[in-house]
Amino acid sequence: TLTIKRNAPKISLKADDQGNAALSLEVNLTAGIMDISAAQSITELSDAGDIPSGSFTFAAKKLTSEIRQVFEKTKACGCDVFGVRERLIKYKKRALKKYAETALQNTLPDIQVTFQNIR
Repeated sequence: TLTIKRNAPKISLKADDQGNAALSLEVNLTAGIMDISAAQSITELSDAGDIPSGSFTFAAKKLTSEIRQVFEKTKACGCDVFGVRERLIKYKKRALKKYAETALQNTLPDIQVTFQNIR
């Protein structure tokens, strides 16, 4: 099991005056591996050593896919959990006034996830 020790997310929005936007999500995670083959309390868990080759690549692809799915599902429901409208209000007021109803639907996610070893 990968255990996340630290994360450093960054989010930004680029929008044009036609109502199109790109939401950039950059997530940098520091993780280790835990051996949880037997039931243990969280205080008993310890680092299990070296990360198997390809684990971080697979984890980054999986997390990227899951973030994209959350974005698309919430966008379809009109739920702005990533703060697209908030960022438009703060940085692109003119574009928001013109495209307030379609701003979220016209936003495409650009997601980058990277893992680094805790060691």
